[in-house]
Amino acid sequence: MRKYFCPKCKGETFEEVLADVTVTYRIINTSDGPDYDEQTSCEGGYVARIQCESCGHIVLDTGDKPVTSLEELAPILETVGAYRDE
Repeated sequence: MRKYFCPKCKGETFEEVLADVTVTYRIINTSDGPDYDEQTSCEGGYVARIQCESCGHIVLDTGDKPVTSLEELAPILETVGAYRDE
């Protein structure tokens, strides 16, 4: 199995960062007053970048633009040697 990691900190988890997204949360009454319950919707937006969850390093493609799709992530990490076979 091939494992990919951040080329900066070696962290093994990445996150997709979205921009221009509308997110709504239900607000409920509790004994302490109003509080957030669960996310009820997430609409619109686009993937702005994929980055390391640990250090925030933004993964860039060969044109120095942020990687924005999961399909791009592994090939780009392979070009910089940020993987190991286990």
